[in-house]
Order: sequence, then structure tokens, then C-alpha cells
Amino acid sequence: MDITFNTVSFIASLGVTLLLVGGFPLRNRVIMWLLSMAMCLTLTFMALTYMLALILVFPDIEIYKSYEKIYSIFALTLVLWATLLGIIAAIHTIRLLICERNEKTEEKKE
Repeated sequence: MDITFNTVSFIASLGVTLLLVGGFPLRNRVIMWLLSMAMCLTLTFMALTYMLALILVFPDIEIYKSYEKIYSIFALTLVLWATLLGIIAAIHTIRLLICERNEKTEEKKE
């Protein structure tokens, strides 16, 4: 599982780097949308890797044996992160669609 999260994060960050150094115009809204979504994906899987690493490295002493508390904190964190990510993705997608629609209506007027 840890390898999967790390691999997805690494591939997404490589995709962002490739888009940035590939010479694509950064004024293009579709490219900027792709960059934003790829960075959200990268950060999400980095956070999942971190949380999994905390579970794997967690000390095995009596004080910390209450795994229910830890898993409830992780579950709450995941829900909040997924909600925030969904809101950000929706905002970026709506902005992209509105800008594309406005450009098409401006082209029709000319």
C-alpha cells in the first residue's frame, strides 16, 4: 500500500514537472487546470503515505495501544482532506468551464 501511494505521488509529480519544462504555455487554462489537478493528486497521495508511515512506525507501548483513537483521527483527517480536495477540484473545474464558455461566446461575437 505504501509503495502504491508513493508511486502515484511520484508519477503525478513527474507529470507536473514534464508539463512545466515541456514548453507548454502557462497561459493556457487547460494546462493550468491539469497542473492544479496533478498537484492535488500529488499532495493527496503524499498525505496518505505520511499517514500510513505514522501507523507503521507508531511506538508499541501501553500508552499508545488505543488504536481506535488513532484510526478515528486518521478517518476524520481523510474525510476533511477529501472534502477540501473535492471543493478545490470543483472550483477549478467550474472556473475552467466558465472561461472556456466565455471564450466561445466572445469568438461568436467577433
